Amino acid sequence: MNFNATALKPGVSVIICCYNSEAKLPPTLTALSKQKQSDRLPYEIILVDNACTDQTVSVARRLWLQLGAPFPLKIVEERTPGQAFARVKGLKEAAYEIAVFCDDDNWLAPDYLSVAKRGLRVFLHRIDYTGCLWEVLGISKQLSVHSH
Repeated sequence: MNFNATALKPGVSVIICCYNSEAKLPPTLTALSKQKQSDRLPYEIILVDNACTDQTVSVARRLWLQLGAPFPLKIVEERTPGQAFARVKGLKEAAYEIAVFCDDDNWLAPDYLSVAKRGLRVFLHRIDYTGCLWEVLGISKQLSVHSH
């Protein structure tokens, strides 16, 4: 699948790939719900159901609502088992320019995404790619990132 990365909106897409994660996912979602948004960039959570046979999806939906749904939770399905396939699916579904992978058993600190965004922006401002074609897990992305 080809898509233009420059068409992505400013913000952060957090991708969680899940296979039978109903027991370990709640603390992960709880930690993500507490992320501080210092610069007001939008966040989204993309939960990839990677051929789950348990109640991962219903547990995630119910808990996210209980946590106040601080930002959108998008649940997508990838029927082909394997983390690589799930990650590709998550990247294809991402709406925002920054994608962060979070394992289903990781508890991110409340400032994790803010610090990651700042670090990535500093890095991107120090390089200059013009029209580079990247192959990421079989996905072609046309990048046009200019230093400022």
